[in-house]
Amino acid sequence: MLFWHREGRLSRIRAAFRQPSADWPARQPACEEIEYDILRILWDSPRDSLGIAFAVERQCGYRPRAESIEPTLRMLEDGDFITGREVEGRRVYAIAASGSERLADHLEAQIDAPAVYQPER
Repeated sequence: MLFWHREGRLSRIRAAFRQPSADWPARQPACEEIEYDILRILWDSPRDSLGIAFAVERQCGYRPRAESIEPTLRMLEDGDFITGREVEGRRVYAIAASGSERLADHLEAQIDAPAVYQPER
């Protein structure tokens, strides 16, 4: 059912953008997690910063803040883990060989990490 009443429709749209859905964690991850999420996204295909933010939201389950995406991209580019180039007025990023190695090392460390036991309550 569509809500054509201005206040009802706007309030539903605002609520949808403000509150995460039930299966999304409300917390923002640590910068290190954002770094690896960006590398994981760029491993699939090159993207601009807006495309990266949307892909992180869709694939990783949280909404990254703009102030966390741009500095992380700069840091990764300065470390030669990603490369950036101008395409039609937008900066498009792609993963570099060293970024692929860093991501692979991170994923291997996660697989090899011992499981944390949490007793039932």
